[in-house]
Amino acid sequence: DFPDDWYPDWLERSYTGDFVMKITLPFVDVPEDHPFYNDIKEIYRLGLMTGTTPTTFEPETILNRAFLAAVLYRRAGSPAQTYDNRFPDVAAGDWHVESGIYKLEVGASSRDIRGSREVNVTTGHPEIAVPDYREKAPQYYHLDVQTKIFDKKQFEAVLGKEIKEEKAPKKGQFTLNSALSDLQNGNLKSKLFYKWTMLGVKKRNRKETQENLRKMNEVMTREMPLRTVATFSLGKVTIEQMEAMILIFNGHFFKGMWKLKKAKKHKKELTLL
Repeated sequence: DFPDDWYPDWLERSYTGDFVMKITLPFVDVPEDHPFYNDIKEIYRLGLMTGTTPTTFEPETILNRAFLAAVLYRRAGSPAQTYDNRFPDVAAGDWHVESGIYKLEVGASSRDIRGSREVNVTTGHPEIAVPDYREKAPQYYHLDVQTKIFDKKQFEAVLGKEIKEEKAPKKGQFTLNSALSDLQNGNLKSKLFYKWTMLGVKKRNRKETQENLRKMNEVMTREMPLRTVATFSLGKVTIEQMEAMILIFNGHFFKGMWKLKKAKKHKKELTLL
């Protein structure tokens, strides 16, 4: 172990206080004064996440479920996967699709497609009936936009059952797990917060050139739980501050303001550490 006041310049302390090999982030969009510089540096060091390109990390890009699954899988040590044979009539490595023309795309990401090819496929199991929803769900046969909002009746036709309407929480019922869009059903303060957050998303979307990705960002943000909104705010709103604002949204103005003041003080103390 090296003493705290001296260690070689090729070592540095990690978040845990351990000495580790010093690294330099290659991302031009994550400067050293970025509020989450150390966090990004640590997950990059651990190999949990890389950049969207060799020189960019895109810290404000929303993390989808597929990316999160990849991070958790790497965090678990990338264990070997084995097929558990839960479907005995489908062998490992066996693919079953209906006949038709398929477009295959290969790329580093959905934004960096480097090759595509259309293939005409004939199923090896013609005895399997393929449901025809062209009359009841025509939207599913015209997937020209990746982030299309489907008609509820058409979705129910494909699902095979009716979807019961869920009542959105109203004033006095909001929690950290409430969706951002639920705030539209609250008081003036919750509606203003919703509008302010969505304006911020639209402002960031100006840099996005693909219309479908702009729509996806807006849809994902609207349905995002309030706790996730705080997590993705890049340090602007802590969980404690969000809890205080929820009190205000629920009609407890003075209790919420007292807790918000306390949360801001706590946030300042953490910043000074």
